[in-house]
Amino acid sequence: MAVTSFSNQTSTLQAIASMTDFVVTEPMKRYFVGLDYAAISDADKLVIPTTNGFYNKPITVAAQNRACSKYEQNVSAFLGYDRTGRSYAPDQGAFIGGVPRPGWTALCGSTSVYAINSGPPVSVLKSNAAHLLYPFTSFQEGWLRFNTPGAGAGLPIIGFSVSSAVGDASNGISTNYGWTVKHKGTPFER
Repeated sequence: MAVTSFSNQTSTLQAIASMTDFVVTEPMKRYFVGLDYAAISDADKLVIPTTNGFYNKPITVAAQNRACSKYEQNVSAFLGYDRTGRSYAPDQGAFIGGVPRPGWTALCGSTSVYAINSGPPVSVLKSNAAHLLYPFTSFQEGWLRFNTPGAGAGLPIIGFSVSSAVGDASNGISTNYGWTVKHKGTPFER
């Protein structure tokens, strides 16, 4: 279940009004990481048993009353690849719930929704609670790869992408399309 990266296709072409959201879940996080809600500072809220194999303090932080798996931006955590194989990095890092997080971003809570090139209220799922925006101004379609934190050991992650598009109106009738694709993971091998 632990993956060192996952990838999926994305489409945000303006000509067909396509949008893509990535849904990323960490189903094991609740068994390995806890929060002390009585603590005052985020740094004191994190409770991590020392014997777990995935989460530790350098990559796990508390932010906005959620346990987050943090990674540094300089490790190329999220990269886009177009149809020709050229790679693209996000423009300014992630925006968590509309708040910029320069220098790092994270998988917060058990589920995160990454809106690619859009955000509420115009993203596919229109998520507000666990929403993260990834802006790629020069990249509109292809594949996105997300390298997970964890000192190469990966994290237990599953999920899928959700996309929608609007076709050309012919004879006064518009066509709408939607699709869901499971993430493809690179498993951690011991």
